[in-house]
Amino acid sequence: SRNEIYKSAIVANRRAFVANVKTKGSSGELEKFGDRLMYSEIGKFDTFLAHNFIDVSKGDYGEYTALESFADRLLAFKHNLVHIINIASPSVANWYLEDTVKYFGVNHPFSVARTKDGIAWVSDDGCYLYDGSRVRNLIDKKIAVSEASFLDTDVNWQGWYRGTALVKDVMLGYDAVSNSLIMIRSPDDASNDSNTGWIYDFDSNGWSYHTTIFTDDETYTNFVTDWNNNLTLGYQDSSNITFQKFLPVGRAKTDQEFNTKDIDFGQPGFIKKIYKVTMTYKSTAEQQTPLYYATDGTQSFSAFATGTGVIPQGSTGGVGYLESTASSGTRWDIATFTPSSPVSCQSIQFQLDLPSSGTFEVNDITVEYRTIRNKNVS
Repeated sequence: SRNEIYKSAIVANRRAFVANVKTKGSSGELEKFGDRLMYSEIGKFDTFLAHNFIDVSKGDYGEYTALESFADRLLAFKHNLVHIINIASPSVANWYLEDTVKYFGVNHPFSVARTKDGIAWVSDDGCYLYDGSRVRNLIDKKIAVSEASFLDTDVNWQGWYRGTALVKDVMLGYDAVSNSLIMIRSPDDASNDSNTGWIYDFDSNGWSYHTTIFTDDETYTNFVTDWNNNLTLGYQDSSNITFQKFLPVGRAKTDQEFNTKDIDFGQPGFIKKIYKVTMTYKSTAEQQTPLYYATDGTQSFSAFATGTGVIPQGSTGGVGYLESTASSGTRWDIATFTPSSPVSCQSIQFQLDLPSSGTFEVNDITVEYRTIRNKNVS
């Protein structure tokens, strides 16, 4: 009846916290306090006394966009920063601002997700995780921020996150079954290629870019976790809402690519000779000349091994094809790639380029090399 409202809320430590509020001011009229946090009494989640508020950064003209909590900390997001407030004490007098992460805020609550390892969010310059003690950027040294990550694609984080209309409305979800973050570029279809996104695997610390999990030109709901612990969302299909869940299972696709980092073997100042690559793999299909390489950070890829240098040889495709593995690709096998002559380089990057439709898994890669210690890079 008082028409008092708030934009974001979270329950933590037996209190409800709300942010970006419109409430009665000293004049008795409704006033908006975009940078104000209010908290309830303990156990009284709908009771907010007039003096129960925190103005962490009053006057910076930033409004709160989202709230989350983890490890007795309240994370209060604005467009361009995150306040981390220690609320461990039952006494409000002992609460304090523990840290402020500048420049990396969010525009929407759906750009933040709770995981078993902490609170994750996406911003202009990366995907961040607060684990209860520190904030780290999960894309560091893995995805380029403003330049193309790979020369044969124009994908970079900043361009992808901002979108073609600069709306910055990336939606983030957490799938507990696969322990992964899943994100879509624009659930409101406010960008070209709005269906594109990234998956981050907490177990391998690896990233994959995807173009087929979501559908372009559709409007999606927020992510929710259902009663079976599945990450679920819906999208508008004509006049109906279609619900889908994320299944962490492989699907047969053509033209899949897997790229390693640029490997210098811990000795960037020396030349190495690369003699062989051995890989433990599973594959449901034969793949022609699947392993490529680039040297010294050029990202100009060439076939690492061709013809009889690819073992085991495909039973159907023949020489140069890597054979599929036993039991319809469910068994592990060992692949060996031997170049026609040793590759001389300072550093080397490998790429699996898989032209045939199928699933392909890699367990480990071993590189046989020798460091030429009397031949420094000049």
